[in-house]
Amino acid sequence: MVEYEVNIGAHVKSSDGKKLGSIERLIYHPDNNRVHGFLLAKGHFSTNKIVAAGQVAGTDADGVVLKLDAHQAEQLPNFVQEQMLRAPGDLTYQGRWGAQVELAGTGDKWVMRAPGSDLSTTNSNSLFMMAPIGTLETENLDNLPEDSILLSEGTEVVGSDGKKVGHVDEVFVDGERGITGFLVKAGHLFTHDIRVPMSYVAGISHVHVRLNIAADEAAHLKSAAED
Repeated sequence: MVEYEVNIGAHVKSSDGKKLGSIERLIYHPDNNRVHGFLLAKGHFSTNKIVAAGQVAGTDADGVVLKLDAHQAEQLPNFVQEQMLRAPGDLTYQGRWGAQVELAGTGDKWVMRAPGSDLSTTNSNSLFMMAPIGTLETENLDNLPEDSILLSEGTEVVGSDGKKVGHVDEVFVDGERGITGFLVKAGHLFTHDIRVPMSYVAGISHVHVRLNIAADEAAHLKSAAED
């Protein structure tokens, strides 16, 4: 089986040699265990772009090379992500300067807040620097294929016991773009990087890769240096 290493953070160039940015996150679909593409980090462009796997020509010593020239790459779709909020009741929020602010709830209506406002859009884990008092519901919307999962260098790898093993550094894929395993950068339990085959993966989400073995068992897996 032919296997390829996909380095998250690798540089991306156009077919005419222009530096476009780097791989920020891989777009993964759990239903068919396929990498559908990646998000191209801001570099040459002012916003992240969506790159389909079929638009990759190959790799070289510097990173990934696209089939597209620089002008064609500019036409790639922008990645759009918005966070919708709903508060059935009123909220009490700690303002930026220490004062408490009372905010009226939205009832059953979903609203979108612009970055920089009191209820600004952030990532999927947190909406405020300090949590509000009251009930707040969130829903994240984006223009990726339905049920897609984004994998980044910061994606944590945890054992079946919930303990952190490390974080994803590289992804191994086969000729059909199916994930065969991960290179995991060492966490606090051990000092060497390890290679985790898919047979030890119980599930993958935006937040973490969950193993079907405990963290201390994972520490004894084959190290990257042994490959």
